[in-house]
Amino acid sequence: MNKATIWVADWEMQCCGKPFKVGDCVKWEITKCEDDFLPFGSTCKIDYRYEGHDQGEHLYEISGIVTKIQLVHTLYEQDSEDEQMYRPVSYKISNFNGEADGWEKDIDKFLFRAYLVQLDYENDLITIR
Repeated sequence: MNKATIWVADWEMQCCGKPFKVGDCVKWEITKCEDDFLPFGSTCKIDYRYEGHDQGEHLYEISGIVTKIQLVHTLYEQDSEDEQMYRPVSYKISNFNGEADGWEKDIDKFLFRAYLVQLDYENDLITIR
């Protein structure tokens, strides 16, 4: 059994995602995360990003069982050089036991931004392009 951690952005779920929960079998299009895709200096390893809009040069299909869901909340501060820009400065990761639909509540000034999903899968990834 293989394991992967997949970043599922809030907006991807809100737009086109199908709600899921621990124990569900899912089939997703994903793209590999580059080493620099560690939001806000995260030390957790993110293997793939859910890609519900069929973009990216290297797109794969994965199917497996959701074994764990965590919520990612981010705190933003106004950029000192460009007051129209906000940059992430801190984050909170917490376990989640409900159905993920993209509409989780913010925590104080920390805004909900994504799910970290652990997926167990058996078969190799299918290359879409």
